[in-house]
Amino acid sequence: MKRRPSMPAHEKTRARLEARVLGLKGRGRAMTGKEIAADLGVSLRQVGRAVRALRMKGIPIVSSSAEPRGYWVPRTAGEVRALCAGIQRRIRALSRVRSRCLRSEWLSRAAGQRPLRRKA
Repeated sequence: MKRRPSMPAHEKTRARLEARVLGLKGRGRAMTGKEIAADLGVSLRQVGRAVRALRMKGIPIVSSSAEPRGYWVPRTAGEVRALCAGIQRRIRALSRVRSRCLRSEWLSRAAGQRPLRRKA
């Protein structure tokens, strides 16, 4: 009987992290990154990486600084729509900041350069 090769430790940790985050279904089960890290005995950085990996797979994971604080997975279509609306608001806000930075003469004067111009 052949033994299957065991999964490397970092992959086991990632799998445990992903399973833990995916278990946070619904706003009421939100957990902060610190709580997840302490619960699994991993670093906060590893939690962030696992959340980022899940998001890159298309899994909607909410991170909220309002109550309840922490990460959670939407259970309803309404929660997913609210997540998408929040992302869209952040994109618009960042776009405004980017535009203002590109038009700012402060940065160019501080660096002794000409102002940056937006490409059409």
